[in-house]
Amino acid sequence: MTVYDRGPTMAASDPQSTTADSTEQTAAAASPNRDNAPPAKPRQAPPAHRATDASIKDTLESIVIALAIAFVFRAFVVEAFLIPTGSMAPTLLGQHLRVVDPETGYRFAIGVDPPTTMLDHDNGLNRAQTAVSPMTGRDITLDKNTHARPGDRILVLKYLYGIAEPRRWDVVVFKAPHDPQTNFIKRLVGLPNEAVALLDGNVYVRPLEGDTDYTAETQDLDAGWRIARKTDRPNIQRSVFAPVYDSWYAPAPPVGNATGPRVAADWSPPWRPDGPTAQRWTVQGARHYRYVGDDPGSLRFDFEEHGYDRLDARYPYNQFKTASNREPIEDIRLAVDLTPDRFGLSVELTTTSRVVLDDEWQAARLAASIDGGGRVQLLATAPQAAANQPPTVLAEAATDPLPPGRITALELWHVDHETVVWVNGRRVLTHRDDVSLRRVIDGPPPALLPEVAIGIDGGPATLQRVVLERDLYYAGEPRGEPARGAIKRRDRSPGYTGNPIAVGPNRFWCIGDNSPQSDDGRFWTYIDATARQRFFDPEEFADGRSPVGLVPRDMMVGRAFFVYFPAPLARRTDRPGLVPNLADMRFIR
Repeated sequence: MTVYDRGPTMAASDPQSTTADSTEQTAAAASPNRDNAPPAKPRQAPPAHRATDASIKDTLESIVIALAIAFVFRAFVVEAFLIPTGSMAPTLLGQHLRVVDPETGYRFAIGVDPPTTMLDHDNGLNRAQTAVSPMTGRDITLDKNTHARPGDRILVLKYLYGIAEPRRWDVVVFKAPHDPQTNFIKRLVGLPNEAVALLDGNVYVRPLEGDTDYTAETQDLDAGWRIARKTDRPNIQRSVFAPVYDSWYAPAPPVGNATGPRVAADWSPPWRPDGPTAQRWTVQGARHYRYVGDDPGSLRFDFEEHGYDRLDARYPYNQFKTASNREPIEDIRLAVDLTPDRFGLSVELTTTSRVVLDDEWQAARLAASIDGGGRVQLLATAPQAAANQPPTVLAEAATDPLPPGRITALELWHVDHETVVWVNGRRVLTHRDDVSLRRVIDGPPPALLPEVAIGIDGGPATLQRVVLERDLYYAGEPRGEPARGAIKRRDRSPGYTGNPIAVGPNRFWCIGDNSPQSDDGRFWTYIDATARQRFFDPEEFADGRSPVGLVPRDMMVGRAFFVYFPAPLARRTDRPGLVPNLADMRFIR
C-alpha cells in the first residue's frame, strides 16, 4: 500500500525568509486563538485503496467458501426433494389438479401422477373431466386445459438416523432395494427385529425371538402381539385423519328467488335428526346445527347419503384411478364445537366398534358422555343387551361442566383399539383394549360402516361445527392384489390366509399413506443385483427367509420434516401457478 505525503513545500534559498516564517508559525502555534481565528485542523490522510486483483481474490474466496458450505449442507444435513406421485397423499401431494367446490368452497386435490393420458404436452387436461365433491357428492366440471400443479417440494433431514434411531410413523426417504437409483418416500411401519401384520387396516407387531421367527410360516399369532398405535404420537394421528364430512362446507342457501339446475334447497346434510324430538333440530341448509328442545335429542350420520359409503368418496385424490376394494370404516374421529344455552347440559358422542366387553371381543355401541356436572364416562352396550340393562362403564374421568354461551371443543377418537375423549384439546379420558392378533382374527370382523350419533339433553344448544373423519387404513388387498404381511380371514371356514412379515436386524418396512395406490414394501417382488450384493447377507435368503420388501438401514436417506414450497397458486385454472402458496407450508407429521 502506497501513502502519498501532501505537506507544504518550503524554499531553502532564502534563510531569512525561512526563519521569519518559522518564527511566525511558531507564534501562531503558541496563540491559536489570536484574532478569534479558529484553530487549524490537521490534515487527514486519504482512504487507502485496495488493488483490483486483491478485491477479486477476496470475492472469489467468499464465493468458493459459500458454495462449499452449501454443498456440505446439502450432502450431509438437509436436502430438498420434489414429490412426483401421490403415494403419500393427502399427507404429501404429487402432481395433481387443484379443485374448488363452487357450492361449498371446499378445496381438495385429485392426483394425475405421470405418466398419464389425461394431460396434454402443456400439463393441461386434454378434455373436460367430471370430479365428485367429497362434501356433497355432487359433480364438479373441470374444463379442458385445467392446468395440473406440481407436487410438494420438501426438506429432508439427512443422516439423522446415524445418531438417532428411526421411530415408527416417521415419514422417511430411502433408496428402494429393487430400484436403488430412485428416491422413495413412505411412512415407516415396521422396525428392526419384529414381526409385522396388517389386519382390518391396522398394524400389529411383536418382537422376533430366535432364528425360526424369520420364517413367516412359523409365526405364532397368539403370544406377544400388540397393536401399533398412532395415538402414542397424537400430532401424527391428527395429521392422517381423512375427512368424511365437515358441516362447515354445506352449500350456501339460495338467495331470494334464485333458481337453477341445483340450489341448496334440494341438498340435505348427512346428519339426520333422529327420534321423537327430530322436529326441534335445524340442520337443513345450515353450517351450524341448532337444537331447541329440553328433552333428549339426537343426530345420526347417514353414510349412504351422497355416497359417503363409496370408496371414491373416501379417497377423493384417487377418483381418476381404479378404485380399491371396499374398506370398512371402524376407526373414526368425531369432533363437535358445542355451545349450550344454559348450565346443566349433557352431551353424548357415540359410535360402534369392537371392544372387550364381558371378557369377550365383540361388537358394541360406545358412548362418550359428559353430564351436567362434568363427569366423563365411556359406556359400552352389547347389541344383544336387554333394553333395561344398564351399559358397562369402561372408563371414567372428570372435567369442568359445559359453560353456557361459550364454545367447548369436544372430540371422540376411536382408533387402533383405543378410545380417547378430548375437551378443548386436552385428553381427559383414555381406554385401551389390548388383545392378541389371534383373538382379533377369530373374533367378529369389523362392520362395514359404524353407527355414529350425537345426543343432547338438558336444554337448547348450538353445534357450531361438526366434523367426522376416518383413520388411515392400511389395505391388505388393494385392487385385488394380496399384500405382503397382510392377514385375511377366510370367508366360509375358520382361520386365515396370509402371513406376517419378519423384519430382520437393520431392516425397515415402509408403506405409503395413500394405501390403495402406493407402490411400497407390500408389493415389491425382487431386489436389484447390485443392492443385494452391497446391502444384504446371503443368510437372509436361507431357510425360506426373504428380505424382499424391506429397506436396509444403509439405504435410508433421512426423515422428511417440512413442505417448504407447495404447489403455487394461479389466478386462472388454465395457467401454471406463479403465486407462492404460503398457507400450505407445513411441518410433515
